[in-house]
Amino acid sequence: MDCTNNPSGIQNLIICIPVYNDWESLMVLVENLDLEIGTLDGSVSILIVDDGSTENPPDNLSIVPSHIEKIEIIQLRRNLGHQRAIAMGLSYIYANYECQAVLIMDGDGEDDPKDVHTLVDRCCRRKLRKIIFAKRSKRSDGLIFKLGYISYKIVHYLLTGIKVEVGNFSIIPYQMLTRLMGVSEIWNHYAASVFHARLPLEMVPIPRGERIAGKSRMNYTSLIVHGMSAISVFGETVAVRLLCVVSLLMLFTIGGLFTSVLIRFFTDLAIPGWATNLTGILGIVMLNLLLLAIFSVLMMLNSRDRLSFLPIRDWQYFIEKTITIYD
Repeated sequence: MDCTNNPSGIQNLIICIPVYNDWESLMVLVENLDLEIGTLDGSVSILIVDDGSTENPPDNLSIVPSHIEKIEIIQLRRNLGHQRAIAMGLSYIYANYECQAVLIMDGDGEDDPKDVHTLVDRCCRRKLRKIIFAKRSKRSDGLIFKLGYISYKIVHYLLTGIKVEVGNFSIIPYQMLTRLMGVSEIWNHYAASVFHARLPLEMVPIPRGERIAGKSRMNYTSLIVHGMSAISVFGETVAVRLLCVVSLLMLFTIGGLFTSVLIRFFTDLAIPGWATNLTGILGIVMLNLLLLAIFSVLMMLNSRDRLSFLPIRDWQYFIEKTITIYD
């Protein structure tokens, strides 16, 4: 079936789910997915990326799927974090599966299986030419997390110029997956790398659901690292913006110092003694900040000559083995 002629279906869809010790939620999610994808046209397979879990994955399912064609688990050699686990899953799919699109979702149930239809439908309506992200229109988190998340969104926007509106829940047409395999930034953050690489994308408002079972494995340290990973993808932009801000502060400081000198030597106006000292101290501080900004820019320029992780080349080094639990 051609998805471009029938906006309700994709011939071959692969669902990629990163998991770390969250097998209880995952099994419920798989059952719910099996119910929801029954109305989708074409075949659907699931690839589970075991991100170095310390708990053993299930040997088999508690139910026999009615609509899922295949369920496979790839086990990573170590815990890499869910963003790099996604990079591993996408690379493995590109090398081993034939499909029209790949759908990425978290394994805890916060990405509702009922919304899979929305992403698939929009992807087909765009003729498989855009990556479709779920735009988070509503979150069900606690007050402290919401305040921290709002603060992070403000910092992210100031440093990168891009608003934080999406997570992992998305669908990637195969032609876009081919292009992602040459994006090294996917090693740090999947969604940020798509924006940074300027791949065609679109966002659909979808509220975030609630966790199926247990507690999140992400602590505050992991969340901060996750946020910094997203910002690091835009390292060049961040360095340039910081340099501009520090340079502007230096101009204000030099202007203040120059004004103080003019008033002191060319007018009869009185200047408090502390004003000159304060201006000098600020000048030294701004100079140090400028030197740090220049150093960060030089580091950034030096990093442009280095190609680190390349998905199409390096993925196989991180995969220990594969397990098929349903076929």
